Amino acid sequence: MTEDTGASKGPSLEGQTSGEGRMRTADAAVSAEDLGTSPAADGLGELKALDRETAEVLVAVTRAMYPHDRVPNVHYERVVASLDGKAAADEGTGRLLTEGVASLATFTGRWPREFGELPEEEQVRALKRLEKGAFFKAVASEVVVNLYSQHDIWPYFGYEGPSNDKGGYVNRGFDDIDWLDDAPDYRDVPVEKTFVDPVEQVSTEERLSKEGQ
Repeated sequence: MTEDTGASKGPSLEGQTSGEGRMRTADAAVSAEDLGTSPAADGLGELKALDRETAEVLVAVTRAMYPHDRVPNVHYERVVASLDGKAAADEGTGRLLTEGVASLATFTGRWPREFGELPEEEQVRALKRLEKGAFFKAVASEVVVNLYSQHDIWPYFGYEGPSNDKGGYVNRGFDDIDWLDDAPDYRDVPVEKTFVDPVEQVSTEERLSKEGQ
């Protein structure tokens, strides 16, 4: 596979780690039920172009690129199903995906089908070798567009969906978040006194002055 050595910026693995914090898993389960979907369902469906093994490796690849530990695989499988559809419509895309998966063996020393069993750091290390190439960009771009547009994944991140067709958020729980209960109330405090180092209890300006010395 030919690597893209251009300087253009695109999707990357910068800052991609799992354990992203609180997710409203119960809400997501309810949302999935309301939409008639199931986290246990097979999101790959009947593949049109990719073989099953390649598709399953791609599921592991998409999760490694954008890891969310508590999000069920079905959401990543739907992304790969979309890639499969594009591969069916374009022979070049199918070849790109197949060769990209095969190239994982070079960077891991393991069969591509074993990619999902590797520790997260090894997965990321291998994908970083492909980061500037067409395979990585094609898969990562599909994740960005397809994963986060799935309505039944939104509750995992506390997003209740668009509200313009429901009259906005003002009367439907705009202030129902539960992670600000312990946040300090700075509403009546002068702005210059709100930015305080919790350890040294000095203003940001004083701290930056010290760091510059």
